[in-house]
Amino acid sequence: MLRRKFLVSSAAATAGVSLPATASAAQDVPVGQPLVARLRDAMLGIGQDHDPPAFEHLSVELARAHRDFHTCHHAGLAVRLPRLIRTAHALGPADERDHLHLLGQSYLLATRMLVKLDEQQLGWMAADRARQVAEAAEHPLARPAAARPNAAC
Repeated sequence: MLRRKFLVSSAAATAGVSLPATASAAQDVPVGQPLVARLRDAMLGIGQDHDPPAFEHLSVELARAHRDFHTCHHAGLAVRLPRLIRTAHALGPADERDHLHLLGQSYLLATRMLVKLDEQQLGWMAADRARQVAEAAEHPLARPAAARPNAAC
């Protein structure tokens, strides 16, 4: 029950809406909807980040996104994870190995979050992209890690 209240308040804070006073009305607020919408837009290449992080700060942002995921801080994750996906796609082939690692880890985290929020179609899409990136990177440990969330969808 506490987790659901936290998810509802996180989603509402991210969307900038105020929560209803009663608990029954609070359950009507879609949980994670802003996070899912931002991830969908980032994965489809819709929209733009006005303040993308510098390349040297991307690994720190990825670590923060993982921390946000594990601590259920969805407001922070709704900002960081789509930004990481957009920035990693924008990097292109400059630092190919780092770029692919960052992109693959971002898609794996997106897959885990989307599965957690029961967003099956987007979860499949993110898992497939994680698998494609792992194959492109030719990293022996990344391929099984990318295949595992795919089975969970």
